[in-house]
Amino acid sequence: MASRFPPIPRIHAFTLLDALPVLPLNDPLIAMVQSGSFCPICGDHSPIYREDQPCNLHGHWPWTILAPVALELQAWFYSQLAPLRTVPRQPHLTLEERSRAFNCLLLKQTCAVSMAWMSAPVQYAFFDDGRIRGLVAAIHELSFPVRDLDGMLWKHWAFGLTLWDGSLWIFDPTGRQFGPQWPTLLPWTEYQRQLVDQYPNCGFWAVPLGTRATWLARWV
Repeated sequence: MASRFPPIPRIHAFTLLDALPVLPLNDPLIAMVQSGSFCPICGDHSPIYREDQPCNLHGHWPWTILAPVALELQAWFYSQLAPLRTVPRQPHLTLEERSRAFNCLLLKQTCAVSMAWMSAPVQYAFFDDGRIRGLVAAIHELSFPVRDLDGMLWKHWAFGLTLWDGSLWIFDPTGRQFGPQWPTLLPWTEYQRQLVDQYPNCGFWAVPLGTRATWLARWV
């Protein structure tokens, strides 16, 4: 049902993506996409998982509400990116591995883009939609340091969802640019412990939802 979200204005799309070439697969990423299946929500690895469905660890509240919305939004973002980027083919991989690699490469260097493109859909899906209204109390755009499979440090962006009980969750639609093992949705405490780097002078930033979209509208 990703089509319930509107397409991105073309001027925004080309302005943001012109300077973002798709990087080729490197050896660590090739090894990761060949290592098996991963839960699309938490990134847990198991050969029995289906990558289009969350693993059985997420069969309780609030996973049962948040996870389907997160996957729907991520699928919508894929659909907006795919016509605009040329992803290198990987003929040496199996069909399943190629699909996994395609998703990783498609998302390369798009975390800031996702903040601008997805602010309205995220606002609607997590905050305004009657099916979920009341669960999420606030949404922010968050930035923090992470490292890729090569150990390179990146400033990464994701959405922070503050639930009505005060807990903070991370919706990270572009984390798979770092590999299929990267989670899409996790409580902040787990996400921070597993993935956020403690590099000096490269800290945590939080701005209101829509900040990057507003900046883009002024820029173009």
